Amino acid sequence: MTLGLKVEVRCDVVRLNKMLEHKLIYLILCFFVGCLGIHRFYAGKKVTGVLYLLTFGFLGIGRFIDLILALIDVVKYCIDNDVFV
Repeated sequence: MTLGLKVEVRCDVVRLNKMLEHKLIYLILCFFVGCLGIHRFYAGKKVTGVLYLLTFGFLGIGRFIDLILALIDVVKYCIDNDVFV
């Protein structure tokens, strides 16, 4: 019975790490190539990705907003899942 609990906890840790990895990759893409909309394509948002590509991230304003929202999302995710502890 203890073995089952350890396996369950391990699976949750792996799932949390994958989710955090996805959010951090999105944040890094937004920071470096946000004006091209690559982070929007990575998130599966093709329409807004094309809009960002054609307007250079809505002249940088959309990129800046996405960067702040992605940073807030990563911090909120880490706090909710006790990643900092």
